[in-house]
Amino acid sequence: MKAMGNLAEFLGLEPDVVSKEMKALDFDANNMVSFAEFVLWADKHTIGIPLGIEIPDKREWRKGMPTWWTSIPPPSPEEEALLKAATAGAKGSKSKKSKAKPKVAEDPDTSELEDFIAAAKEGEWETLREILGRHPGYVNMRPPYRRYAAIHQACYHGDVEVIRELASV
Repeated sequence: MKAMGNLAEFLGLEPDVVSKEMKALDFDANNMVSFAEFVLWADKHTIGIPLGIEIPDKREWRKGMPTWWTSIPPPSPEEEALLKAATAGAKGSKSKKSKAKPKVAEDPDTSELEDFIAAAKEGEWETLREILGRHPGYVNMRPPYRRYAAIHQACYHGDVEVIRELASV
């Protein structure tokens, strides 16, 4: 209960409100709130509350976090052996053909890259086309914190015309 009170004080909320919220997000009903469950809740409920993390963008949350929160542990010796065996087989079967280079070089001006990806995510194809007209190099780019590029978003939306346009740039 002391932890709940401290959390409530830190967030500027009443302890009973935080307690009620924690019970609601205990999805597996084990009377324990996992770190993952808490992070999902905190992400929704801490907008505008300074958390003491020196990052300007919540998408860069890994900065300043302990490495055990943000890193993948190294593979075990068994996993390493399996990986070596798998890649050795793949190397032997490759043809001598080199990987094709992108038709368009990446654009060094990334001022509209986030808007470009956001337009693709929302299916706003006219906006995407306008930005792509100014920055054709964006077709092969995505911000480092984004998982998907514009073509992935077009595939998600199932818009074959846009997929063809992006693939032809």
